[in-house]
Amino acid sequence: MHQVKRLFYTALLSPLIFSASVLPSKAAITFSGLSGANSAPLGIYTEGGFTLTPTSSTWYEAHVYGNPVPSIYDGPISSPLPGTLQISYSQGAFAFSGLAYSSNNGNTSYSIQGLRGNSVVYQISGMFTNLFGFSNFTAQSGISLVAIDKLSIQISPQAPTTSFNIDNIAVAAIPEPRSIPLTLVALALCLLSNHRTSRRPVG
Repeated sequence: MHQVKRLFYTALLSPLIFSASVLPSKAAITFSGLSGANSAPLGIYTEGGFTLTPTSSTWYEAHVYGNPVPSIYDGPISSPLPGTLQISYSQGAFAFSGLAYSSNNGNTSYSIQGLRGNSVVYQISGMFTNLFGFSNFTAQSGISLVAIDKLSIQISPQAPTTSFNIDNIAVAAIPEPRSIPLTLVALALCLLSNHRTSRRPVG
């Protein structure tokens, strides 16, 4: 009877163990691997398994300004155009939770989309305000746990913005589900516990 109860409780707890196993593993795209000259055009950039691809406008390497340096910026200087970056992860699903930005001498509107397959699973938009130096943008609550396979960051500098920098894009790998092995481990622990209990002396 005690063994049946233990198996029942193990079945209830297994989803909780499984959920803990797929929490995102924190990382960030810091641009520390940029190797071009200051203001060199940014190509496809890979760091920690994440690939960042400029898909509109021209983005540039920034080796004299960052949080810390280097960073990237949307240009050209003095008249930046609307630009888009796309991020993917070579190992599958990932999550996004924020970035560091500097909207220089003006405001910049943004639209950030998380996609799974070809479907948009979330979209957030707003305004990056003109501040001196870098500021941290944190995505709204809950987004940091949403699994996506592509992230699109679209920005549109507003006059008189002279440039827009991005650094430290907070991304996190999400492990593939491993529910069956975890359940087997939980059952083994349950049986072991039951075996030890049955051997305790009475009285």
